[in-house]
Amino acid sequence: MTSQLDNSRATLRLFLNNHPEIKYVSPTDPEFSSLKIIYNQSVSVAPMAIVRPQTANDVAALVYFCVGSSIQFTIRSGGNNIYGLSCVQDALMIDLRDINYIEVDQTKSSVTVGGGVIVSNLLRELSKDGLVTPTGALGFLGIVGWSTYGGYGPIMSRYGLGVDNILAAKVVNAKGEVVVANKELLKGIRGAGGALGVIVELTVKVYPLGQVLAGMIIFDSQDITSTYKNFNAGYQALLEDGSVPLELGIYQFIMNAPHGRVFALALVWSSEDHDAGRATIAKIAALGPVMMNTVEPKTIADHIDFIGTQVPQRAYGTCQTVSIRKLNEDATEILGRAFEKMPSSFGTSFGVHELRGLSAAPNSDSVFSSREPHFMLELISLVAKEEEVNESIEWATGLKNELLQMDPKNLLSGTYISVTQPGDVPLSKIYGPGSNFEALLGLKRRYDPQNAFSLAVVSYSMAMFDDLVAEGYSLAQRDWRLTIVVASLLPFALTYLITSLRAFLAANNKSDSRSAPIAPYAVPFVGNLISFLYDNERAVRNALSRHARDVPVRFRLANRKLTLISGTANVLAMFRGSRYLDSTEIIIITVDNAFGGAGAGRESYALDDTGSRKEPLPGSRPLNMSDRIWYLQHKTVHTNLVGPPLVEIAERFVQYMGEELDRAIPESETDWVDVPDFYGLIQSTMFAASTNAIYGPHLIGLNPDINKDFWEYDHHIPTLFKLVPRLFAPKAYAVRDRLLASIKKWQAHARANLDFNDPKLEGVVWEEFYGSKMMRDRAVDYTGVKGMTDDVRPTFDIGLLWAANANIVPTVGWCLIDILTRPALAATARAEIAALSPGGGIDMQALLASPLLQSIYAEELRLRNAIFIQRTPIVDTFKIGPWKFPKGDLIIASSWQEARNRETWNQHGRDGEKHDVEEFWAERFLVYKDHPLSGPRLIDPAKLKGGEEAEKAEGGEAVPPKFAPEKVAGQFIPYGGGENICPGRFYAKQEAMAGMALFLSKFEIELQLEPGRVLEPNKKQFGFGVMGPKGEIKARMRRRKAE
Repeated sequence: MTSQLDNSRATLRLFLNNHPEIKYVSPTDPEFSSLKIIYNQSVSVAPMAIVRPQTANDVAALVYFCVGSSIQFTIRSGGNNIYGLSCVQDALMIDLRDINYIEVDQTKSSVTVGGGVIVSNLLRELSKDGLVTPTGALGFLGIVGWSTYGGYGPIMSRYGLGVDNILAAKVVNAKGEVVVANKELLKGIRGAGGALGVIVELTVKVYPLGQVLAGMIIFDSQDITSTYKNFNAGYQALLEDGSVPLELGIYQFIMNAPHGRVFALALVWSSEDHDAGRATIAKIAALGPVMMNTVEPKTIADHIDFIGTQVPQRAYGTCQTVSIRKLNEDATEILGRAFEKMPSSFGTSFGVHELRGLSAAPNSDSVFSSREPHFMLELISLVAKEEEVNESIEWATGLKNELLQMDPKNLLSGTYISVTQPGDVPLSKIYGPGSNFEALLGLKRRYDPQNAFSLAVVSYSMAMFDDLVAEGYSLAQRDWRLTIVVASLLPFALTYLITSLRAFLAANNKSDSRSAPIAPYAVPFVGNLISFLYDNERAVRNALSRHARDVPVRFRLANRKLTLISGTANVLAMFRGSRYLDSTEIIIITVDNAFGGAGAGRESYALDDTGSRKEPLPGSRPLNMSDRIWYLQHKTVHTNLVGPPLVEIAERFVQYMGEELDRAIPESETDWVDVPDFYGLIQSTMFAASTNAIYGPHLIGLNPDINKDFWEYDHHIPTLFKLVPRLFAPKAYAVRDRLLASIKKWQAHARANLDFNDPKLEGVVWEEFYGSKMMRDRAVDYTGVKGMTDDVRPTFDIGLLWAANANIVPTVGWCLIDILTRPALAATARAEIAALSPGGGIDMQALLASPLLQSIYAEELRLRNAIFIQRTPIVDTFKIGPWKFPKGDLIIASSWQEARNRETWNQHGRDGEKHDVEEFWAERFLVYKDHPLSGPRLIDPAKLKGGEEAEKAEGGEAVPPKFAPEKVAGQFIPYGGGENICPGRFYAKQEAMAGMALFLSKFEIELQLEPGRVLEPNKKQFGFGVMGPKGEIKARMRRRKAE
């Protein structure tokens, strides 16, 4: 019978057939035995196989394969983890040793290394340029593992720990993607290493330093106890009076030398002021009877190489640590007694790392927690002969237990993660019970919720269970109050376990008619409501990360249920099933709360089940045409936002927008004008122009503050949508009420000045009182709707006012920001606009045909739009593939998530450059005939037809690119889809083209961003459309000279 291991190996070989660049070594290959060797020979296991990727992309492909195939894997760099965690029985070993490049930057301030680089090679390379970086004291250590789990070493007092010197990292995440670590992920890497991803590249600081003073001082150790105690008494005094400069690094150790047991120091003076170094070292040497002093000028690289000759190159056994604040008399007394009994085996030893200076300084950008001056005592049982292991470990364990009985005030609770047996000490102690540990758990849930990196040094499966059960249980036994707390939390823990189990079972159900797995929650009855209201973007992201992309996820929001779908096929299936879906529930919530309808939505929409087409749906209520609000709205909007009515609105928008800009900065103004908030200028001018074009001049004329009130209302929209009571959000409700009053005043003014039945209005597409024909037709339609009073009618127009501005204005804002912050793009865009609209006017049809301008507009809708497209089944069982959705439960799709699917969106330009889905790329939506891989959709090169030649235009030039959003149907969904697709999308696009063209053609614009500021979307608006930039944006503008 074929075993699971054999199946995994066969699957791996099939995968590697498509990745010949990845070297593969099976257990039957002759080099397998030598390649699997790691430092600790006590770990006698055989991995499933060894693979040796050559690039970061190779690693990404391997991780993606392993996660998808449920194959456990380990990462090997130096292979020197004390517990042999890079080699696990039957797990795939991903060996990074071939990714070993070292690149010093031109400024000589940093070095970038591949994931397989070891300390000695790095130091040798740096020494060529007279540079150093903090490393461990042994040359065969992998620099990535040493740095990212803390990084104690000989020059850390002056330059900081390894984690303190990490500037950047390139990581393969749990989705098999190569990403540059952001600030949050980088903080986790600085202390938790590979627990959050495979670190394939690290950039660290380097420092100019040529020769140092380095070597060993060996003391006469005939009376090793007295020598050790006297030395440390004197050394402690020097520390307390500040006589030990940070340039001096000291590693105390006791080792078995050929002539017997000795007490010695390994010293490094990390400064080129050798005279000061010799004076300081002389003070240290005077603390004991010196037998040998080898300190001399040399490079750090030479010193590290020498230290490596003093320890076994391969060993059996383990290492244990205890961290103490001071090497006081009690500590040295215990240690002195232990040294007398220390086994004589080569490799049994004792060492002391001292944390002081920069290495002991707090660093909130890392999760490494031992941030106070202390001594880390290493109890080393790494011996050259296997038969000597047990005696050595017994000695070290006894010493550790005795040290732990010291005064608790002198003990640090944690240990050093790199030399801690997994599961031996709870991670909450290692990383501290406070914010670091909590931050680490949060990062793990965000970046690796499925624990793909479970075999990393930091084992989270152990952390969560051990900390909650072992530690919590023992505390509860000691404190009855804690027992009560634990008991009160038990229902929440059980709820989470039960919902997690239900989610697992649902996700693994293979039937043809299955329910979506739920997003686990801990609070009974409330469900996911709190997390969804607090941060819906994170809630959605975390829920989707638990399953394959095409698996829907169900949320419970108190008494409501909604299911989130993802994946192109599912989204398109929802749009195709529009006849079985409607938006009644969400529209009722919106009208009654966000728009202030106070029941109008329920009275108007809930009673109308006839649908949006002229012919009522079969079996629907027999309503008068005047009460069929769905049909009336659909008809009025769709007939007035196309053809001549749309042309009229668009032309008026262009006219009014030009006038608004001329008022803001008159043509007579030729000097630079300071603009305190550039985006605020875009908001005010576009709102005024669009509102006048749609509603006519009197809405703003009667209500001069409506522009300011609208943007304040838009700020509060999330609060109103989330049904926060008026008591807790008085400002939100107050500004909504002011807007409603303004619209009511305008409606009354229009009715008083215009007779709907006037035959002169026939064929008129715009007049001053209602503005556009669309607004006049809406007024006529709503007159006959039952319950549509003068107090209710403004509710529906505030909704249209919001829809007409809340998305397109921030879209134009981002278009201009991303153009202006890229000078080359700004020059290209201006040239394009000038060519398409010569003479300073606006040729709308020419602008609408511009591939580049359309691509910029679409890219902003992709990148900045975060809307939940919501539908409700109106049939008993609506299905998408095998998944069933109950009647009345909401179905939602997230435009934000679909626009960030790296498996389907193209991220590479024509010259091979990378354009991540999280970044703006002006040409993302352009297809070039001479480049078959171009366009928004990711294309597999292997599936291209061979022999295709680039199409050429007349004259031999390449055919211009084509704007091709249709390539990503189901992923690019800023307008929704199906029968309920946004009817205003054509007008919005014309607004965008005109807005960009007018700003760029009329003005020179310089954004004045603070140094280091990165403009980000305002995530408080997440879920409600296009998110504007966060914070004010200072700029200066001046009129462009006519060319």
